[in-house]
Amino acid sequence: MFLAIPLVNRDRLRAGDIIAGSWVVEAPRHTLAKLLATGAAARDGTSDVTGARFRFGEAELAVYGEYELQTLERVLRDGRNENLIAVAEAICRKIGWEPGPQGIQGDERAFLEAYYAQLRARLEKGMRFGKRKADKHAGDG
Repeated sequence: MFLAIPLVNRDRLRAGDIIAGSWVVEAPRHTLAKLLATGAAARDGTSDVTGARFRFGEAELAVYGEYELQTLERVLRDGRNENLIAVAEAICRKIGWEPGPQGIQGDERAFLEAYYAQLRARLEKGMRFGKRKADKHAGDG
């Protein structure tokens, strides 16, 4: 009779779950996607367009986590110029970064590729030491 209980209730709960009032919740584990192939900006932080060099400090990279990295990767893969501009401006505001008098106009893709590569390296390094940062709201650890 106990074996039939999951078949007759809509939530497929076992008898023990019904008695205890518990639910089993499965949260999928996300992994980082394959490395995004990018240009010189990703390799050494230098723009192919203007030659500007993008280097980010630990505090600037600590702002975002895996979720934001994956979102940034989707924006880079999509390649829509208006999205690149909007995301680059949002990241600059969030990290409090002003890269020169003209900002990053025309260099948005290089800026984002450099930020992506450096953020990914930071997150992967943390994962090797058992530290995960799921998103910008999670603490480091």
